Amino acid sequence: MILTKDIENKILKDFSSNSEHHSVRHLLEKIALTEWNVGSQQLCRAILYLLDGDVSKLKKFELISDPRDVITEAENKAGNPGHYFEKPFT
Repeated sequence: MILTKDIENKILKDFSSNSEHHSVRHLLEKIALTEWNVGSQQLCRAILYLLDGDVSKLKKFELISDPRDVITEAENKAGNPGHYFEKPFT
């Protein structure tokens, strides 16, 4: 499994059409298979959080120069809970 179950469930919950599911899953699987200086599932969760169900925001994450910036942006948007998206979605 490339993406964890919590990420798969979040995709199904946040995106209504099959084409949206496919687009989001395709990008996140690509990200999950890339070597990063952060956890790939952690980065995928941060991206899903920032997408907030809006597939039009997906293009922003096609070219990531520093994944820590993405995780920090998501952490700030979430009110700095301190887990940096290492914890699975519930």
